[in-house]
Amino acid sequence: MRLPTVCIAALLSLTGCTSAVDVGDDPSATGALNPTDSCTATLHYLQKDAYANHAGRSSELWPPHTTTTVEIVCGEETPIVAVRENHGTKPTDLDADKKPILVETATEGPIETTRERATALLAAYKACECAPSVPFLSLEALDQDKAKQLFASLGAYVSEHLSCDDDFTDVAGFIIEGKVDEALVALAACEWDSGQSWADGFESATATVLGKEKDGFHVCNNDAQLEADLFHRFAAGGEITACLSDSAVCHGPKWFYEP
Repeated sequence: MRLPTVCIAALLSLTGCTSAVDVGDDPSATGALNPTDSCTATLHYLQKDAYANHAGRSSELWPPHTTTTVEIVCGEETPIVAVRENHGTKPTDLDADKKPILVETATEGPIETTRERATALLAAYKACECAPSVPFLSLEALDQDKAKQLFASLGAYVSEHLSCDDDFTDVAGFIIEGKVDEALVALAACEWDSGQSWADGFESATATVLGKEKDGFHVCNNDAQLEADLFHRFAAGGEITACLSDSAVCHGPKWFYEP
């Protein structure tokens, strides 16, 4: 199954454009400004099928795109919601049926905290990403030859290890044409050989083509895990420090992520 440049572009970009943060009011700037005021913090995970434009996840066979949000509530004040798009979709984005494209798949919290720690968490979360230390895997980051090789390798893996019914030709055609939604429906009639998976296919392709360069890139799910690690440190009562963009979490595309 050979993948053309148009499909390569979609696959490499996942959902994406640029990483962005949409942060509400700082909790230190509202209310009585008492650093010991009681607040809660909740981490939300929102996902969709990578680079598809319908709501939520339709197949575990396909890589997800993960966006996170942190919600801070202090007493009766209006909740503050900070968003990390992670090179992709905003929680407010809708599909053709006017449904939110991102669907919440997991939450952590609410965690009881103080206004001071909530403020520190939001400050660290706002800057929590793998860039610029580890580049986002995109067409701009790879030359065209390697991009073609990457997904030619993935296509060869799929052809060798994925067994489908009579609709297999349609699956190949849908992927070639960039018709992700149709491909995901057709994939329901396919099965991997024992011990094989999309995750293995993506890992095999990136390792084969990029070699040692593989660990020099990240995708949206790496950012999501980095943000989750920050929240876990906060929830455990540890010191809230800035995320390390050169963290081991950031090295090597994390194609699949299940919060």
